[in-house]
Amino acid sequence: MKKILYMAMLVALTSFASCDRYDDTEEMGKGGYADHELTPGYLGVDTMSYVELAGINWATHNLGAERPEFYGNYYSWIYDATRIEEELAGTGWRLPTMKEFQTLIDSCEWTHIEMPMYTEDYWYIEGCEVKDSTNGNTIFLPEAGKAYPGRDVENGDGYYWTSNIQIMKYAWYLNFGDHWHKMSAGKDYYTEMSIRLVFDSKY
Repeated sequence: MKKILYMAMLVALTSFASCDRYDDTEEMGKGGYADHELTPGYLGVDTMSYVELAGINWATHNLGAERPEFYGNYYSWIYDATRIEEELAGTGWRLPTMKEFQTLIDSCEWTHIEMPMYTEDYWYIEGCEVKDSTNGNTIFLPEAGKAYPGRDVENGDGYYWTSNIQIMKYAWYLNFGDHWHKMSAGKDYYTEMSIRLVFDSKY
């Protein structure tokens, strides 16, 4: 009898663990951390487009999102970002460096906006419109917040991984809010954040 109860509990726990932790925000393109197969096809880079800002080709939407205003998935640096870099080798797509995000900060105009998004649960998405005043190109970076393994998403502010590790278990990321934007390394690399890829034009 005890063995039967134990097996029933194990099945229940396994079923719970396999559920998407962010089902309530699936419509916005949110997902859990990338414990699935991270192939270029699955990541959607085959159909991803880019726009040039500050001499760098930036993806028009977050990794895992279908539209610019969608949040996309959340990725840890230590488990996911490094695997994504490996899977994208040879495609031209990669994570931005700290220097490239800093160039975006120094060379472009940042405006906090509410991007209209008319769905059942959301009227708009907050984030920053980043504009290259030289060529007029823009991208929208949603404030998707961040997540920790086993916890719900903490909404507010934008957190975007770079490819650069800082020291020990910390990596650099772009962090921004309503009226500020900066590079930081204050969260450990287990934290789950957004990823905005860049494209090397040599490919």
